[in-house]
Amino acid sequence: MKVWMEKNCVPENLRKEIMVKIREKLEQDKHADVENLFSILPWATRKSLKRVLCMSTLRKVPMLEGMNPKVLKMICDYLKPVIYPENSYVAEADLVRSAPSSRWIRHCYVAKVDEPVDRMVLVTEGTMWIYSSNSTGASASNKIHRTVENGGIYGDEQLLSWVSKNMQHVSLATIPISTENVKCHTRVEGFAITATDLKAVATKCKMYWNYDDPREKQRVASSTIGMSFRRNRGNPNRPATVGVGAATSPRTRIEYLQKRT
Repeated sequence: MKVWMEKNCVPENLRKEIMVKIREKLEQDKHADVENLFSILPWATRKSLKRVLCMSTLRKVPMLEGMNPKVLKMICDYLKPVIYPENSYVAEADLVRSAPSSRWIRHCYVAKVDEPVDRMVLVTEGTMWIYSSNSTGASASNKIHRTVENGGIYGDEQLLSWVSKNMQHVSLATIPISTENVKCHTRVEGFAITATDLKAVATKCKMYWNYDDPREKQRVASSTIGMSFRRNRGNPNRPATVGVGAATSPRTRIEYLQKRT
């Protein structure tokens, strides 16, 4: 575990916290599965560790470049640890732990042709093959387009494009369909965020989201300004010189809201 933490550049204070939790778990049960790290860590520690392991990968995603750090942190918070066996594809989750917030989820496949791309996967260990053939074995390896390895990500282009359209029309009914197969060449460990959770992040962070259409961001800003103005207008304790109502221009109001958010 110490070697793993050093390899992943886990800060010293977080390492100490993790080792304390491991020792406590082993004192309670000497046969405890401490390799399943996220099952024994408290919520705050899991949150910090996910950000350490995943923030650098998210910053490299082209569609997330320049995105407000608050958005990236929230994406990290929604990520769930996953394991994909060797020679498998990503499918329905097989429940292996009872605590939804901490379990490692074991999958059968990542994506298949003509099936929905329902998650974005960040790989921390292992290798995935991306190919277009519906066949398996040697014929599949001859048509490999690319691989996703340690520090790589799959599903970012499809799902980020989907959720970055007009928020009023983002629906699971319009979720992208895979045009390629994604198979695990080795045992793969990583983190995944579902399409539903990614949409939730975009909705909560709509003031900071990079929409494909600049008019959508303006529409979101105007809508937020209107709601805040109506909410503050009914507050008798609101200072006359503070708040959206005191802003002298739409641009000033947007800047004020961004500081408050």
